[in-house]
Amino acid sequence: MAEPLRPAFRRSGPVLKAEALGQWRDAQRHLAEAEAHAGRLRAGADAAIAAERERGHAEGLANAREEAAALLAATGLQIDRYLAGLDQTLADLVQETIERILGRFDRRDLLLQAVDHALRQARLDHAATLRVAPDMVEALRGRLADPALADIGRRVTIESDPGLAADTCVMVTKYGHVELGVDAQLRALRDALRRAGPGETA
Repeated sequence: MAEPLRPAFRRSGPVLKAEALGQWRDAQRHLAEAEAHAGRLRAGADAAIAAERERGHAEGLANAREEAAALLAATGLQIDRYLAGLDQTLADLVQETIERILGRFDRRDLLLQAVDHALRQARLDHAATLRVAPDMVEALRGRLADPALADIGRRVTIESDPGLAADTCVMVTKYGHVELGVDAQLRALRDALRRAGPGETA
C-alpha cells in the first residue's frame, strides 16, 4: 500500500531565529514607548500654546479695560470742561439780560427801591447811617417819610457824601457797612453766578 502524501510547506520569507524574534519584540516596545513619549510632548506643547493664547487674551482684556478707563476719564474731563464753559456762558447771559432790563429804569429810582428793601429786610433795632450823593439826600429823606418806614426812619441818619455816585448808597451800622444800589447788586449777582458750579444755582 502506498504511503499517504504529506502536505508540503512553502516558505514565504526568511525564518527568524529565536534571538532575532526577541530583538524584534524589543524594537516594537521601544517604538511604542517613543510614540507615547511623542504624544505626551505634543499634548504638552498644545497645552503650552493654549496657555499662552489665554495669557495673551487676558493681557489683551486688561489693556482694553485700561484703555476704556482712560477714555472714560478723558471724556468725563471734557464734559466737565464743557459744562463749566456752558455755565459761564449762561451766567454772562443772565447778567447781560438783567442789565438790559434795569437799563430801562431810572437808576435813582432803583436806588431808592433798593434802600427801601434793605431797611425792611434788616429790621433795624439800632441806629444806622445812610450815606448818599448830595443830590440824593432829599429824595432819600422823602422815602423815609413813608409811614410804613416811620419806625425805622427814626433810627436812620442820612449823610451827604460827594464821593458817591448818584445811584449808590452805603448803609453803616454797628455790624459794619454794606453798599446798596444797582451796581453793587449786579456785582454780587455776577460773583454768585461765577462761583456756582455746573448744575448748581446761585
